[in-house]
Amino acid sequence: MPAALPAVHRVGLAAAAAVALAGLGWWARRAPVAAAPSAPAPRAGTVVRASRPLMGSVFEIAVWAPAGREPEGAEAAQAGLDLVAALEAKISEWRPDSGLSAVNAAAGGAPVAAGPEVRDLVGAMVEWAKRTGGAFDPTGGPLFRRWERARKEKNLPSREEVEALRGSVGWEKIEVGAGTVRLAKAGMSLGTGAIGKGWAADRVAALLEGRGFPDFVVDAGGDLRVGGTRGGEQWAVAVREPRREGYLAMIDAAPGGIATSGDYERFWFVDGVRYSHILDLRTGWPARGLASVTILAPDGTAADALATAVFAMGPERGLAFAESFPGVHAFLVRDDGGELFTKNLRRRGDRLEVIR
Repeated sequence: MPAALPAVHRVGLAAAAAVALAGLGWWARRAPVAAAPSAPAPRAGTVVRASRPLMGSVFEIAVWAPAGREPEGAEAAQAGLDLVAALEAKISEWRPDSGLSAVNAAAGGAPVAAGPEVRDLVGAMVEWAKRTGGAFDPTGGPLFRRWERARKEKNLPSREEVEALRGSVGWEKIEVGAGTVRLAKAGMSLGTGAIGKGWAADRVAALLEGRGFPDFVVDAGGDLRVGGTRGGEQWAVAVREPRREGYLAMIDAAPGGIATSGDYERFWFVDGVRYSHILDLRTGWPARGLASVTILAPDGTAADALATAVFAMGPERGLAFAESFPGVHAFLVRDDGGELFTKNLRRRGDRLEVIR
């Protein structure tokens, strides 16, 4: 982190999103964020932190604990990490014994009994896929695997391959029943990379608030869930430059979720054309037109899903779509470096400000 930003949460991605707490997972699509206090707190208290490798990244929790409650705050932060570990065991597609893996393994067959965590997460996936018209779609596993191979080999799949794989993609083929989840098409698979960390961060936020600690930052590998303030001052967040080192702008974060999708972590060139790991599953090809999308939303789940969806939609349509959601603010960087803002967000120097 640059010396000029010694105490901020950096928003950017790690693998694919983004504050001095930060990171993301497998199909992550953002920029790293880092969380840290920006100035001495006006009220007596301390920021206590805990971190742990989880969900393919590093989760870090910062809790502002009033004077005398530091041990309780540290305990609450550890409890938050324990919760994420418990959730990961149930919803990770990378764990063969998880509930989500059981759903994926049975694709095309009968409904699978699923626990409440899996049903809740899959329900959120379906909701956001529907709300975004499929710009966010959690069923892209077959296509993601093929494009990852293309990235490693520095080539492109054929259009015929892509079209064939699209037959195993489509959120409309997800069926959530009373205690069950079913994928209607053989070969389908659900992935959590574009929503799982924000969803988990929301649950950690509820735990911290329930323990009497409403002031915190949960850095879910680059996706942030912010609560309250740091002793009366807003938590500071820095948005990462998508094409070079450093940060574009600072945000004084209000309570809610912040997520960034960017094309700068996993990309390759073919015949001078840049391709990223962020796919538009409606076409099966990498999304074009944007270098990064930063979303401020009421919660982490919404920020996570919308960052992916807006990126897939492209500059103009994505901006208009973000503006249609109450309480959502978006900062888009085109692949040519141009910047776009929703009408309720503005930039003044190196600061992003929400217009109230």
